[in-house]
Amino acid sequence: MAIVSAESISTLFGPLAAICGPGLSMRREGDAVRWSLGELVAVVEARDERTIRATFADGEPVYRARPSYALSNAGAQLLAADLVAFFSGTREPRFVFAGFRESVASPPLRASPRSHFTQS
Repeated sequence: MAIVSAESISTLFGPLAAICGPGLSMRREGDAVRWSLGELVAVVEARDERTIRATFADGEPVYRARPSYALSNAGAQLLAADLVAFFSGTREPRFVFAGFRESVASPPLRASPRSHFTQS
């Protein structure tokens, strides 16, 4: 399986920065990367050596676009497209409601076995 190159990441995520502007922030927290723009938050975290998961939050509601993304150029393309859609205002049906979260504060949101989201 091909690992995504730095050049690919720059090309794929460039539209996200262009759409969101300087208000978009990104920070790494352990195995997770947290993108935020105001109350909108997307947390991308490693699931295993081959996949990552993204959780999208708009205030209290939490959404998922798909169960996971492959750690490949194709997976990165899907993730980048979902991030652009989410931060551009798209919600259902592309994003499926997954529950509510308690707050936006660090550390990132993690899924519990019952699919509600809490801080770890």
